[in-house]
Order: sequence, then structure tokens, then C-alpha cells
Amino acid sequence: MSSLLKVDKAVKRFGGITAVDGVELEVKEGQVVGLIGPNGSGKTTVLNVITGVYKPEEGKIIFNGEEIQGMAPHTIVEKGIGRTFQNIRLINSQTVFDNVWLGHHVNSKLNIFDIILKTRREKEELKQVREEIEEVLDFIGLLSIKDEYIGNIPYGQKKILEIGRALMAKPKLLLLDEPAAGLNNTESRELVQIVKKINQKGISILLIEHEMEFVQGLAERVYVLDHGKKIAEGTFAECTNNPLVIEAYLGTGRGDKNAEN
Repeated sequence: MSSLLKVDKAVKRFGGITAVDGVELEVKEGQVVGLIGPNGSGKTTVLNVITGVYKPEEGKIIFNGEEIQGMAPHTIVEKGIGRTFQNIRLINSQTVFDNVWLGHHVNSKLNIFDIILKTRREKEELKQVREEIEEVLDFIGLLSIKDEYIGNIPYGQKKILEIGRALMAKPKLLLLDEPAAGLNNTESRELVQIVKKINQKGISILLIEHEMEFVQGLAERVYVLDHGKKIAEGTFAECTNNPLVIEAYLGTGRGDKNAEN
């Protein structure tokens, strides 16, 4: 497998605090990779550096052979990196269908004249988008509730829907930030199967997760952070049996307030 994403000695500071300290990790084409560590260890900061929310002070982010550090977030999405967030970002006053529609804008070929003049190209694209949304909803098992308002559906379905919306951008790499947080065991198992289906479509995945069973069921390679530094990498078993990892999880005073999860 060839390299799809490489984080090369990335450093991100907030004032005098180094939240990400020389982190190196790699996601190869077709891989599912886990990024774990105690609260405040810098995991979400790493995702924010990858996706352009933050620019690293040092190091490189290489995606598909191209350096992307410093690019705007929307440009990075266009390059092929999709993402979900820890906190659900759906619009409660809109339907399931409409929320997934919001994920399409990255791939739209329409210009302002198409929209104002209602051109044939606009009509053709809208028809195609509707078909793609229904395909995505069917793929994630939510087609039957496409007309439901977000405020009326269970939390577990909202988490799945966020992933569906990210899929509308047709990513090569999908970053999942605590996708199983708040799910019960049944919902978590269902989500594992959905993530496996996504990976089987050829989409690589980098996931942050505190639910270790979820990571164990998906990730073929795992990286562990503590205080912004990588302290271990390898298989799930290798990492969770590593004395440094055990100490990081059992120790006190973990992380710092400037480093995101």
C-alpha cells in the first residue's frame, strides 16, 4: 500500500504551550488507523492541523504526495479529506435529506449564473445530487427517514448522518473524531459495520476514539499520543500493552488545557 497521508514532525504551539510536539504518523491507501491517548493529549489538535484549521509552526502535512500545511480548510476538503467532529454539527430545523445536501457544495460545478438563470446544467446537477444523497442515505441505512427533521431522530442516527454528510464530498481520506462517543453498545456495533463498509469502498480512515473496543474492531494500526508527543505505534495489542501507554492512561494530571483531545 502506498502512503496517502503523512504527518511529518508536526509542531503546533498555543502561546508557550506545545500542544503537538513533533508528531509523525502515516495513513496508507485503504488503511484504517486509530489515534488514541488520554484527554488533552493533542489528538484533535492533530486533526485540526491536518485539515487546515491550524497551521503548524513546524513540520509538513503531505496528502496524496502534496504538501497541504497552510492551505485553507475548504481547499483541503477539495483535495479529498473529509471530516466529522466531536460535537454534532447538524441543523435541527432541517431534514435528514437537507443536512446531507450540505455536504455536496464542495463538488458543485455550478456558477452564479447557473443558479440565477436556472440553466439546464443546474437542473441536471440538482437531479444528480438528489440521486447521490439517496445513495448515501441508503448506504448508511437512513434512507427511510430522509424526510424526518434532525430534532426528531435519535442521537445514534445523528452520529451516523454526520458521516454520511462527509461522504458527499467524495473523500479519499475520512477523519472521524470520536464517532462512538455517547453511543450505546448496539449503536456502536452498528457504527463499526458502517465504517467497515466505507473502508471497503476504498476510503482510508483516521479515527480518534476513547472507546477501545471500537478501535480494536477497526484499526489495523494505532498511534498513541501523550502531552502532544507520540509515545507508541503498532497494532492495537502492541500499543495497549506498552508500559508507556499504560502509564499515560493510569497516571494523574494528564494533558493540559491548551491541547485538545
